[in-house]
Amino acid sequence: ARRAQGLPAFMPPSATPGAPPRRRGAAGRSVALGWSLLLVLGLVACVRAQSGAPGGEGGGQPEADLIVQRALTFESRNEKGETVGKQVPLKLFRGQDPAIAAAVFIADYSLDPSQIVQISGFIRQTLEESAPDYVPDVEELRTAGAYSKRAAEHRAEDRHLEAAADLCRALLRPGLDPQAKERFEKTLGDVYQDHKKWLAEEAKAAEEAAKLEARQRAEEEAEEEELPSPGSAIPPHPQPS
Repeated sequence: ARRAQGLPAFMPPSATPGAPPRRRGAAGRSVALGWSLLLVLGLVACVRAQSGAPGGEGGGQPEADLIVQRALTFESRNEKGETVGKQVPLKLFRGQDPAIAAAVFIADYSLDPSQIVQISGFIRQTLEESAPDYVPDVEELRTAGAYSKRAAEHRAEDRHLEAAADLCRALLRPGLDPQAKERFEKTLGDVYQDHKKWLAEEAKAAEEAAKLEARQRAEEEAEEEELPSPGSAIPPHPQPS
């Protein structure tokens, strides 16, 4: 499976905490690439009532729509070789299924896209334990190929996280042949690269729009300063000699 350069590796729950990170050349020795993901032993599950709101690409959902969450820990080694951990919540909101929750989580924390199936499994297990009657608002398809086709449609419309979620659903289909699995995983990595580029373009466009607005405001203020104030005398025109 393809792994994007510079993204952290996933440490499964069975891995030994505090074990030295795997070497990955000069880049792998950096502190940033020491990040790995470890499932916290304690499970935090918040169950909320559901009412059929649609799932989306995540971000900005009210906490009232939270169905379940599971605490995960990012662990890294600092320059002194000490293990440093930071807990982060893996959340699923009303309308979402584990695939889209995992897709959003990977994007939010810049994780390796190949971890999407494993992360979706964590949130699926939490649902089974804490909200077994929850039904996501996601149209289920019958085949991996159908999910792949819908992912391509999402990708064409810049709905990258929806595309990633459909590829995750495709990868979870039983009986998937190795060639299809490899193809889906490669496409998944490409989708996240597209998402990063799209975010950068959106940020650049927003910055340029802000600069344009500031320039226009400055020009308007300058024009207002040049206008005579109300009630001020207007100098007479010079008379011809």
